[in-house]
Amino acid sequence: MSDTPTDWKDFIKNRTGIDYSDSNTLAGLAKEFKKQSFFFFFVLISAIAIYYASTDKNALSNKTYIYSAAIILPLLFGVFMSSQLFEGSSSGMNPAFIFLGLGVFVLLIMGVSYLFSVASPSTFIVLNYFLATFLFLAIIGGLAIFYLIFSNYLKKQTGPTGFFIKLIFYIPCLYYDFLAYIKEQYKLTPGVVFIVAALELVYVVAYYYLPKLYDYIIKSTNHSIMTGPVKLNKQVVIANSDLFELQTSSAYPTKTEKNYRNSNYSVSFWSYVNSGGGSTDAYMDETTIFDYAGGKPRVTYTNSPEVSDIYTIYFSNNQDGSGVVSYTVKLPAQKWNYFAFNYFDGKADLFINGKLERTFVFDNNNVPHNGRESDRIIAGSPGGLDGAICSVNYNKNVMSISQISREYNLLRYRNPPIIA
Repeated sequence: MSDTPTDWKDFIKNRTGIDYSDSNTLAGLAKEFKKQSFFFFFVLISAIAIYYASTDKNALSNKTYIYSAAIILPLLFGVFMSSQLFEGSSSGMNPAFIFLGLGVFVLLIMGVSYLFSVASPSTFIVLNYFLATFLFLAIIGGLAIFYLIFSNYLKKQTGPTGFFIKLIFYIPCLYYDFLAYIKEQYKLTPGVVFIVAALELVYVVAYYYLPKLYDYIIKSTNHSIMTGPVKLNKQVVIANSDLFELQTSSAYPTKTEKNYRNSNYSVSFWSYVNSGGGSTDAYMDETTIFDYAGGKPRVTYTNSPEVSDIYTIYFSNNQDGSGVVSYTVKLPAQKWNYFAFNYFDGKADLFINGKLERTFVFDNNNVPHNGRESDRIIAGSPGGLDGAICSVNYNKNVMSISQISREYNLLRYRNPPIIA
């Protein structure tokens, strides 16, 4: 009779010793695969962090500890999730507690190191308090260990000697009893509590890092030409027409190519105006808040007995044709208002506070002039308004509605609304 296996399960069993026909074996392999999947998932996270660190010029300077945490902590957590220790220990000491303590220790060391790297006089004062606390706990822990080792001898002491021993070791004993109480409560605590605690840690970290992520997103989609804030009672030249020059593929560009300016672009900014104060003339007449090249766009403000808190928006610097291309809107004073403009395909979109307010389509008589070397971006006016402008951004491409809405929502609750 032939000994050749008639089934692939027998074939593998004869050569590897693994019996795939056994349901317990399959369950064990599935469990092992699940554990190892956790490990490789966190290794992938660390690999991604390493990749970004390799492409970031600040990885070895002011972002060293951020990248270190992003690389080390996932590996530590992956080992914890995938190892046999995750299943517990018969000795009574849950290894999850060990890994938790190790993780806290790593975070503590990295945090202290980071504080030293950005140290200031006030930082050193805080660090000295931390170091004094650590030294105190180390001494208390050492005394507690000493008492536990020699407890039989120390408990027998009476009279003044016994009194001083109890006085010296009173706090170390309280420290030991507290740790023993924590350990006992840990054993009695349901597992779901630790899940809630882990999620709480995630929420705290997200609360701290998400604003930084938001700032990174805004920076990656905008070219900031002024962060600010800058007061509106004086004229400030933010940029000249070189900002709007388009790159040419020619090695020897002609004069026309050199002077070719972008006609499809986006500009955005935040402005704040006090309804009173400043020069009276500035409020009675239209006073400039923002102006690019004499009107593409230009935003002015008026607050007189006839009209109050009126913003006038001009869309073209070509006023020789079919009349002035403008739009007026009333906005609340003493509040940061967000303006965004998209110029593309012969038209202009106006967004105010994240919403599309108006769209203007140009004709041959009022299409904006482009390509003038004298074009400048100006904020404010001499002897102008009592207020400020900030976060002036320019994009060589038109911003999408979602980008404009996102920038408004991310900065609307900041005062001033600038990227830190």
